[in-house]
Parts: sequence; C-alpha cells; structure tokens
Amino acid sequence: ALQLNEEGIRLVSRGEYEKAIKTFTKARRLQPADVTLKQNLATARSRHAGALLGAGKDAEAIQQFRLAVALVPTEAVHHANLGIALVRFGKVAEGKKSLEAAVRADAACVAAHAELGSLHYREGDLFRAKDHLGKAAKAKPKSADLKKAYERVAREYEVEKKFKSVESDHFRISWDGAQDATVGDRLKIHLEDAYSEVAADLGIRPERKTRVILYTRQNFKAVTGAHDWVGGLFDGRIRIPVQNFHKAEREIRSTIRHEYVHVAVDSVTKKCPAWLNEGLAQHYEGRSVSTWLGTLSKAKRADILFSLKELTPNFTAFKDANRARLAYAQSLSIVSFLMDEHGPKAIGTFLTALGEGKKPEEACRAAFTMSQAELYEDWAETL
Repeated sequence: ALQLNEEGIRLVSRGEYEKAIKTFTKARRLQPADVTLKQNLATARSRHAGALLGAGKDAEAIQQFRLAVALVPTEAVHHANLGIALVRFGKVAEGKKSLEAAVRADAACVAAHAELGSLHYREGDLFRAKDHLGKAAKAKPKSADLKKAYERVAREYEVEKKFKSVESDHFRISWDGAQDATVGDRLKIHLEDAYSEVAADLGIRPERKTRVILYTRQNFKAVTGAHDWVGGLFDGRIRIPVQNFHKAEREIRSTIRHEYVHVAVDSVTKKCPAWLNEGLAQHYEGRSVSTWLGTLSKAKRADILFSLKELTPNFTAFKDANRARLAYAQSLSIVSFLMDEHGPKAIGTFLTALGEGKKPEEACRAAFTMSQAELYEDWAETL
C-alpha cells in the first residue's frame, strides 16, 4: 500500500490522473481505513476533474468532483470545486448548496466565499454578496482582485441599500424611491415593451430576469466610475443616471431600450461583432439612419468607411470622436439595410448561429445566404 501510494503521488505530479486514481484505489483495497490514501485519492479525482473541465468534458468533471466530496466530506476545497463547477454549468441551486457546505467545513474557504459573493451579486443580493466577498478578501488580504470586487460591491450596497424595488415578468427594477415612488411602474411598461419587441423580431428571450437600476448622476459615477457624458451602461445590469425622471422619460425610454438590446444579444452569444450589437441597439432605441446618410456618403467618397473586420471589436477602443461617430453611424446603417433586405428573423438566425459556435462567416451564410464580403458590398451600394 505504501509503495502504491508513492507511485500514485508521482503520477499526480506528472498529470497522469487516471493512472493515479487506479493506483490509489488499489492501495485502498489493501488499507481501506488509511486516511492519507483516502485524501490522496480525493485529490487525484479533483485534479482529474480540473483536467476534464479544460477538455470540455463537463459532466465527467462534475462526477469526479462528486466522488472527491464523497471520499473526504470534511474537506472544504472539494465542496468548493464541486459548487463552482455546478454553478458555471447552470446547476445554480445545487452549486450553492455545495458552496455553503464548503464554508461550513472551513469558514475561511476563499474559493467558496468568492463564488458565493459573485453568485449573490448576480442575483442582486448585495448584502450577502458584500458579506461573502468581505470574508474572502479578509482570508486572502494580498489578492488585489478580491479587494477590488469587495470594494465595488460595498460601494453599490451603500448607495442601493435603501432603494425601492419592483419586479415585472422579465425585469428587477431598483431606484431611489424617496425621489419618486412612481418611477418603477413607468419603467416596467417601457422595459416589457422592449422585451416583447425584441422577442417578436429576433426570437431572443433571456431566461434570467434582467436587473435595471436608476441612480442620481452623482451615485451613478460613484458606483460605475463612468464619465459624466455616459447616458447608461450594461455590465450585467442596466445602469442609468437620471436627474428628473418625468422630464427625461422619453430619453430614458430610448436609453433602456438601447441597453436592453445588449442584454438580449449577450444572452445568446458573447461573440457578437460590435457593428451588429451597436447597430441593433441604436435601431431599437429609435434612431433614424436618415440623419447619417450625408456623413456616410461623404465617407464613402473619401474612401474612409470601416470594413466589417474593423467594426468587429468593441467601439470603446476608438480614441478619435469623429471616427467613433462614423463607426456608430455605419453600424446603424448596416443593421437598417439588413432589416429592410432580409428581415429581423434573419438577424436572429445569425446571432443564434454565433451562439452555437459557428464562425461569423459561416453564420452569415446561414442567415443571409451570402458571404460577409457580399453583404458589405450590397450595403455599400445603397449609400
């Protein structure tokens, strides 16, 4: 048993986890009560699970994590590994139970506290998120990432702890109710209208409720660190600064529709090209491409239009304001062209294809029956 244990340790160090598991299992048949052998087998299974995750074998990985937990149920790290894997592959309720078991086994389990903090944050429970991230940061004080995450959640909690909240079928809305208690009902109408229109046109229906938060301009800057000219942003939540809701309601309606499109697209694919993402957002907020026709025609004559490849990365990379405006104008124009020529359902098909892992060129042919180069050429001819 001792020899087999030493061989198993060597196999683990070389990354030969399956052989190590078999070796430790043989050793345990000889010495079934040996605690060290049990712990080493659990570690081998956990390491093997990590390798399986890297290979995309999610179900097998989760099974190995379960076996590690069963071997040493008092070891927090195995519960934490299982919980993190379950959460990331959609089994949130079960994953949360494993993470909570990890912190019961070890109150200073950093991985479990960090994951629970992130999970509660996504669910909108800032109090619990702050508590868990605070414990993770305290247990690992040299981690700049944990410190930053805790400080961000703490700032949001201080701003939002007295906010009013309402829910609709597809949204959770928070705002400073002391300013105006009627805001929530108006927002529900605008947001559900946006949801219905995007669902009908593109066939996109995010499964999770979307968090929408309205701030004063001062609180918006304190929470997000955004510049004064930013009218709203989506970072997993839709965040909008407001001075006087009723005076600015029309503008706010446009902003939340714009940001909701980013939510909808993000729910389907993380690889949407920026020209489509920003073009769709502008389209559904109600911007008219007609205001940009002169600018686009002039850019075409000057041969300074962007290619689709140049319009694929995030537009925040643009340093020149004029070039940024042209990028937004061109994106809206391309999307308007696609809407007119192919219809919104084809755009939905393109996004779904990207979400299924298809390359942009393959998705383009599936949705519009043409290459990206042909699509671009057809659009440019309309200018």
